[in-house]
Amino acid sequence: MVDENDHPDTPESREPTVGDFRDLCRQLNLSALGYLCGVCLLLSGCSSDPHVGKKQAIAIARQEVISKGWKEFKVEGAVFEEGRWMVMIWELPAKPGGFVTLEISSSGKVIRLLPGY
Repeated sequence: MVDENDHPDTPESREPTVGDFRDLCRQLNLSALGYLCGVCLLLSGCSSDPHVGKKQAIAIARQEVISKGWKEFKVEGAVFEEGRWMVMIWELPAKPGGFVTLEISSSGKVIRLLPGY
């Protein structure tokens, strides 16, 4: 005899098991791990925090102008903007166009040297 409350198309209801909980945790952990890795990669590539400090950037710029043959010079300033250091150095005695601006990456590599004009 069939009871009117029986629904043959509905799966049986059961209590969740430890295995069900473990599977759910694995799914959540994999999703969270993937998300976390993506965020870390994004932040590491877009970081605006310099690895090289101001003093180091100036020292790198000084070495660069010395390698170009400059004997006397004055560091005018250094600023960190858009993920790189910009260091301005004047050759002495000062003359029109006698300066360079060195673009230095946050890892300490000279990207380019922009001569004055």
